[in-house]
Amino acid sequence: MLILPSLNLESSTGNVTGYVLGVLSALLTTGALLTVRRISRTETAGAIAFYFILVSALAGLATLPMGWAPLSREALGLLVLSGLFGGAAHICMTLALRYAEASRLAPFEYVALLWPILADLLIFHAPISSGFLFALPLMLAGAGLAAFEGRQIRWPLRR
Repeated sequence: MLILPSLNLESSTGNVTGYVLGVLSALLTTGALLTVRRISRTETAGAIAFYFILVSALAGLATLPMGWAPLSREALGLLVLSGLFGGAAHICMTLALRYAEASRLAPFEYVALLWPILADLLIFHAPISSGFLFALPLMLAGAGLAAFEGRQIRWPLRR
């Protein structure tokens, strides 16, 4: 829904490559979430986060021959903070997958789309597309339905 208005197969701007990589990222993320769900039965959340960080670091190190740009102290500090927050988020995600079904958590992954959109708006002053404004209520409704799925809502009695 978000990409259909700008999808143009004849365009040479690289949009199609980006969309294909986005779909591939979603598929790989799904595989990772299901794997975390399975191994969370036997491993602690900290151990799973450590394995994930180790594999990610080795994959990042494999890109060294492609050329790395030198980092300033500020950029290195932000990168370290990003890693710390990402590690904490990974531990929270691992615990969530241990205690809840992946199908119930999936709609909340869509809510994660809000943060980059807000960063675009507040930091880079990029305008919000009409497609996003159309999809936003659907994403929030899906997350809300997932949160209340299986719960019985008790309405207060009128007197």
